[in-house]
Amino acid sequence: MTHYNSKIFYGVIIACLVLVVVGILVTRSVYVQKLSVPENRVRTLEIEKSDLQDNINELQVSLQDKEAELTDKTKELEDQKSFFDTYIKGENEFGLGVGNGYYGDYYYQLASYSYEDTASSYQDVIDNCVQARTYYNTASQNYLNAEALYKKAKGLTSDEYWDSLADKSADLSDSASKIALNMYEACEYFETASLNYGQGQMIAGDGAIESMNKKIAQHDKEVLTHNKILAQINAIMATSD
Repeated sequence: MTHYNSKIFYGVIIACLVLVVVGILVTRSVYVQKLSVPENRVRTLEIEKSDLQDNINELQVSLQDKEAELTDKTKELEDQKSFFDTYIKGENEFGLGVGNGYYGDYYYQLASYSYEDTASSYQDVIDNCVQARTYYNTASQNYLNAEALYKKAKGLTSDEYWDSLADKSADLSDSASKIALNMYEACEYFETASLNYGQGQMIAGDGAIESMNKKIAQHDKEVLTHNKILAQINAIMATSD
């Protein structure tokens, strides 16, 4: 091989090597470029995932708040139902007290008529007093039951209107119970007086009548208190929409 041919040969080899190196560099550059594309996509997806997780966390917090609100509303509705159930029971007991008190008054009036009627006996007075006392005693207990129910209802509501109404209804029931009890005791003295008169014990009879009148005076005084409370209840009810 001549010197000239050697140069050509080595020139060709060097050219081939250069082409190989260039090919490798180009291939690597393309690979790197292709590799950077999924890496950028991965970072984007990670950011999106983080954003989604934040949204999920916010929704969970919101859901917990809604569940707490629902629990509060459910309790409020349950309390309202319990309130009205209890309050209505109180109203029923109060109504029973009124009815029994009415019958007590009826038999007390019969006892009074028998006492004033010369054709009637003292036993008639006693019998009517016994009936009157039975009803007055039941009425007094009805009112006490109503008072307890109203007080219980008061603790079941946060509504100012119903709270005030239940409170005053309890006071009214307490007063009504005292009125019925006063009449019960008045009838006891009336009965005792009639028994003494029937046995000819006039002084003892007069003493019992005096005690009876004192109880009736207490009854009348309590009626004034009762009417004041009733006026307060009417005032409260007038504020209702």
